[in-house]
Amino acid sequence: MMRKITVLCIAVWIICLLASTLGMAQTPNKGGEQTATEKLKMLLEEGKFDELAPLFQDHSYEKLKKYFTRCLSLKIITSELNDITYKAKFPRKGEIGIIAFEEKDGKLSKINLKNQIKPLYFIEKFKKYKVRDLKISIGNARLHFKKGYFYETFPFRSLLIFDGQWSFYIRPNDEEEQLTLKRQYKKDFFTTDSDMGVFILPNKSFLKKIPLEEEVTNLRKPIQALYNAYRNAYGIHIKQFDEYWYLPFPDESNVVIFKKDKKSFYYYSFNRNIVPDTQFAVSGSNQLILSYNCRKGIKLNFIAPEKVAELNLNLFVNPLENFISGTASIAYDNKSNLRVIDLAPGMKLVGNLESDEKGMNVFRKNDKYYLMGSESQKLSLYFNGKIASNPEDFELFRTKSDYQVSEEKAMKDVFQFYSRTQNFYPNPGTDFYKSDLSITVPNNYNCVAVGNLVNKKEGENTVYSYASNFTKGVSMVIGNFKQNMRIDSKIPINIYTPVSLGMPDELDIEEIKNAANFLYDSYGSV
Repeated sequence: MMRKITVLCIAVWIICLLASTLGMAQTPNKGGEQTATEKLKMLLEEGKFDELAPLFQDHSYEKLKKYFTRCLSLKIITSELNDITYKAKFPRKGEIGIIAFEEKDGKLSKINLKNQIKPLYFIEKFKKYKVRDLKISIGNARLHFKKGYFYETFPFRSLLIFDGQWSFYIRPNDEEEQLTLKRQYKKDFFTTDSDMGVFILPNKSFLKKIPLEEEVTNLRKPIQALYNAYRNAYGIHIKQFDEYWYLPFPDESNVVIFKKDKKSFYYYSFNRNIVPDTQFAVSGSNQLILSYNCRKGIKLNFIAPEKVAELNLNLFVNPLENFISGTASIAYDNKSNLRVIDLAPGMKLVGNLESDEKGMNVFRKNDKYYLMGSESQKLSLYFNGKIASNPEDFELFRTKSDYQVSEEKAMKDVFQFYSRTQNFYPNPGTDFYKSDLSITVPNNYNCVAVGNLVNKKEGENTVYSYASNFTKGVSMVIGNFKQNMRIDSKIPINIYTPVSLGMPDELDIEEIKNAANFLYDSYGSV
């Protein structure tokens, strides 16, 4: 059984962040004299908290003095009217947040700390432990550390790195997953040896029973490479401090990462509080080997779901240049100050539609954006970028004479497919939700998208409007294509192809019709 890797836990998502900010511009001082805001920024960065009082009309500056007294370093990142964003490093943790205030007649007042992301942990050194013949159980997995060294990170102490001989063994207590292993590996268990690994273990009491040898700041080269891979994947690079920061995993999270080959890793996760509590996957190929509940009974899942109620998309698409721009408005069932969306690396967020939403912190890692601001049920964004159509195989619809086409004909016969998994828009996840789409394309191009076509307006460009009460993501096809066939199944199927491509002779229309009727009878018309 081969399946796509699902999100293991929202903390793994959050740890995969790369810091930046959105919608916050520097406020220049056109005169030569410093404003109260500029003086505040300077005094905070220099740690001169005793000199804050003259800038204020009230005593709220004491809140800053008390809060940042133990701060090792504080950097002001961006500022706008009555808001400054900071990154602060304390002895054992870091944080990102916003200092809000009021300014009147050159004086400040009403200090308020908001939208804080904390704690963020950093790593400065490693504690080295010598180990021999240590066995640990994590869910159904058995880890045997035969001989080698544990490196415990510090002051962020959740991460362990092992250098030495060890083995991983798992036999699921779920019979269906045993069959999964038999189909893949001809046996109902999985085992392999390794010479290094990365571990997140909530219970590290075994370290008290093994000797601490020394503290080091560097690792052996292959181990350093493994640590760097973890750091680059899950750390937030804080350029102001030239180091990586990390958010903690949720309580009871156990994570094991070790090499499969030169290009991929095994990833094992167990957390008794989430569903499923056990997952075993391979990176790179998105292969999910195991996914099941090892522990039966009630799951006390403390991660609140981000259920999407409605998505409104307004897109402009130029298929010849692979360019897409637009706006997205996402409505959620519940309020939250943290949202997670997927957006392909070729695309980017460029602004916030809500003019009253100030001080939003935005983080990106690969195709994931994490947005933190004031608590709200709605997220409204501008985005744009270049993204190629999915490399889908349309060879089925080519006739022999169509294989050699001129460049002019290829330009004319644009046929671009953007699937819901491609994240060509700010994708809020895999919920079913109501969707309204407005898609603008150059004239002479057609557009088919999820939902029902409710309007088509022609002018300088052509605007297609689609609506659905229950859709799972957004997909669309844009190009110079035609309707080639209609199949009158219980839900009619219209087949579109590029103008130069013909329908294959071997296409079994009756089989397609029977499949569509079966799905209708099984699941209804939704």
